[in-house]
Amino acid sequence: MQKTGDRGDAESRRLVLVGVSFRTVGPALRDRLFLDDEAALRFGAAIRAAGIDEALVLPTCDRLEIYAAAGDDDIGRLRG
Repeated sequence: MQKTGDRGDAESRRLVLVGVSFRTVGPALRDRLFLDDEAALRFGAAIRAAGIDEALVLPTCDRLEIYAAAGDDDIGRLRG
């Protein structure tokens, strides 16, 4: 079994997806969540600063998706 450092073994981590699209939210909220390339990089840095070391921020013209590999403790921090 491959270890992932002090975050536990690979099997204790989950793939977390959070996303919105034009089908799930209205244009006003989608516009507020829009990230250009620079903002996506800053958001990714903020995720890492929160202790999530594996994440992908995928902004497009009509959706925003955030993928992260996280353990239970990480998920608790994300929920705030």
